[in-house]
Amino acid sequence: MKLLVVHPGHGFSTDDCARGLIGGLEDAGHEVIEYKNDVRLRMAGMKLNMMWKATGSNEATKPSFEGVMYEAGVHVYDEVLRHNCEAVVVINGELFHPAHALKLRKLGIPVGLWLTESPYRDEFYWASAAAYDIVWTNERSTVPIYGQKIAQQKIRNTRAVYYLPTGYNPREHYPRALDYGLPEHDVLFVGSGFIERVAMLQGVDWRGIDLALYGVWAFTGSRTTPKRLNMKLGRAWHAWQTVRRWMGDPDVSSLTRYVRGSVIKNRDAVGLYTRAKINLDLARTTTTDGRDATHVPMPESMGPRLKELAAIGAFVIAEWRPEIEETFGDLVPTFRTPAELEAQVRYWIERPAEREAKAAQLPDAVRAFSYREIAERLAAHLASHLQEVKPHVHPVLP
Repeated sequence: MKLLVVHPGHGFSTDDCARGLIGGLEDAGHEVIEYKNDVRLRMAGMKLNMMWKATGSNEATKPSFEGVMYEAGVHVYDEVLRHNCEAVVVINGELFHPAHALKLRKLGIPVGLWLTESPYRDEFYWASAAAYDIVWTNERSTVPIYGQKIAQQKIRNTRAVYYLPTGYNPREHYPRALDYGLPEHDVLFVGSGFIERVAMLQGVDWRGIDLALYGVWAFTGSRTTPKRLNMKLGRAWHAWQTVRRWMGDPDVSSLTRYVRGSVIKNRDAVGLYTRAKINLDLARTTTTDGRDATHVPMPESMGPRLKELAAIGAFVIAEWRPEIEETFGDLVPTFRTPAELEAQVRYWIERPAEREAKAAQLPDAVRAFSYREIAERLAAHLASHLQEVKPHVHPVLP
């Protein structure tokens, strides 16, 4: 099958999903044409801004972000027809204008949307899902909700919704030798410091334990300091936060001392994972950044980081979700409260041989979440849909 896959446009977690799915489709024998929406968004913004300045920089005609999104997608029709693609798969969809999906469908080209940020972004997704033939969601508990909305015609014209989890990229996540040039931590977490994660970690007594946090942890600092400044100030930022904590500033948490680095590319984090004695998988329930964000019920499905940790054979303890227990049994110890997290950490940090024995079994336990397996499921859904609707067959261009 020849598919055009639209990149989500983001630079981190959804980019990991895009690279994983594209690699999985290619490994499964499908031909993929990537529509690099991240690059096209930047170019579209530059183009519209230049045109705006050339016509007088009237504030009333200043390009909107929606306009930039639309401009970034205008060449998708050319790419589909030039490469004679059978269908289009849009990843995430937050930065791809849904009008283009509707137009592709009018041309007789099936378009599917893979939601990678459910359930946190579902309020946004409800509206855009109606533009697509098929919807896949990474959170299994949302499948019946989408299905009910489709049946009630609240999401019109969408034919089917499926559970399609995020996975791990076997090209990047596999057991490997330790890199002794990297730091070894007792407990490691790489990810964003959403406020519920901060609360979980603050409830633990970390004395005597080398906890290391990497990523954006703005809420361990000031609520008024911009995230980018928090990330760039480095040691000066840490020193300032320490002084503020000593002075009793209630807006500075005890986690400041444990922030060891800023955002790390996923492929670069693998070496840190393998060196850590214990890796953490912390759940997310907030729908947005911020202290006053709304929350969703605890998701059922695993996040991608746990699958990646398991694929490389790194020992991990995880905040409980049903799919974790179903997939790993007792290979991944779980917790629900700060007290349970602390008990698990202190128990397992003293048992290196038992940790290694469990970690060695993780790659086999998570094999069903390889992106090749996931890509084959997606392709099977598309093939069934193509047979059902018998879309327009494009002429092969010379």
